[in-house]
Amino acid sequence: MIRSFFVSIILLAAAAPAFAGVVITEIMYDLDGADTGREWVEIKNTGSSQVDLTDWKLFEANTNHGITAADPQTLMLPASAYAIIADRVEKFLIDHPNFTGILFDSSFSLSNTGETIGIRNSEAADIDSVAYSSGWGAAGDGNSLQKAGNEWIAALPTPGAPNANTSTQSQAVSEEESPQTSSEGGGPVEMAESSSKIKASAGADRTVLAGAEVVFEGSAEGFVDATADKIRFHWNFGDGKTGDGNKVAHKFSFPGIYEVLLTVSFAGISVSDSAKITVVENPVVLSEIKYGKFIEIYNASARKIDFSGFGLALGGAKPFYFPEGTFLSPWAYLALDGELLGFEIPQSGEIKILYPNGKVLLSSMYPNFILGEKESLSLVDDAWTKSKITPGAKNEILKTFSVPAAKGGAQPRLGAGEPASSGAEKKDDVETINLTASANNTALPEFLTDGGIWLFSGLGAGILGGLAIFFAKRFWA
Repeated sequence: MIRSFFVSIILLAAAAPAFAGVVITEIMYDLDGADTGREWVEIKNTGSSQVDLTDWKLFEANTNHGITAADPQTLMLPASAYAIIADRVEKFLIDHPNFTGILFDSSFSLSNTGETIGIRNSEAADIDSVAYSSGWGAAGDGNSLQKAGNEWIAALPTPGAPNANTSTQSQAVSEEESPQTSSEGGGPVEMAESSSKIKASAGADRTVLAGAEVVFEGSAEGFVDATADKIRFHWNFGDGKTGDGNKVAHKFSFPGIYEVLLTVSFAGISVSDSAKITVVENPVVLSEIKYGKFIEIYNASARKIDFSGFGLALGGAKPFYFPEGTFLSPWAYLALDGELLGFEIPQSGEIKILYPNGKVLLSSMYPNFILGEKESLSLVDDAWTKSKITPGAKNEILKTFSVPAAKGGAQPRLGAGEPASSGAEKKDDVETINLTASANNTALPEFLTDGGIWLFSGLGAGILGGLAIFFAKRFWA
């Protein structure tokens, strides 16, 4: 089958440890009978230290395939250890029910006639590659191709264990030999030197909000004599929709994990890269406000959120929009002062968080309340509550008394507030501002509450009774 040539690059700033010892040691490319989902590749760490396999890729069919640990705890490949990269983990375990080694899940389909496969690190550098051919053996006869020294032999499969030393067939193939075989696919596909320099990037993996427009900007390098207007960028967003152009915007309607694929084409050559986009419901809430000073928002989740292009608005003022590349760290508070926002923060009003297209994500009316120099308002359980001023840090709720709201106040319309701080975990310890009381009402002193009235009534009755007895004795005396 003719396949396009795919190359990917993942841009990571961190330096990777030495991993020159990771090699491909066994290939099960053509199983007896139906082999869909049953193919696998074995790798081994021949080095003296463990290797972190996070973000490594299996290069196959000219495409970089992601690798995911079947057990999230097995991202490290110990020294001298083997690992299996399976097309379908569940099918591999059916074929090998006693397997207890390190297992990785991927998605690929090995050619039955031969092709080039490789293992690449997190920086898209080739660590090891093999151009195998069906002429080497193991073509649907129950055997696998296994590395024995500098040769490849066909022998009974040994997934996760040392390979056989002798072939079940009469001929072994040296890695230095160029395999000669005629097949429908033209034999093994060698990686041309010029093609291996062509790279594409779909951008980094990230977490975004459902319903928000997400900007994707792709790039490519290595095309000879290509101009930007002649290179085609095609996106598959993984949710049934596609787009064209090196920079596109897309909105994911529902939460989920999407594999976004970028394919870049020019002069009959295609290169590809993918990015994992995790889409979540909005976890960003309004958290704290200090009149004339700052507005604070809070990421109430364990994920880093891409907040690029989102905005803050107050009343009729011109909204402030976060610049490209703005991310909110997990459980992070972010305070923004009025000077940065470009508008005044009055003593009451309506705060809005906006989608990049200007539509309202959420909003809340905050009340006019007298605050001390070191006091602010925090949003707790859909109500604005008096708190200590803590910009950029966890809120500290103060014990307040129920007071009438300012004229025109309204119950906040925020769907979810931030968790209460450790100093206000018990609801009985916090009395929030009453936002529904009339502005003409007057708060009663504590001694005139129900308990106080009964106390004074009892004292009054006792005094009147004593006076009655006193005058009665004087009268009858």
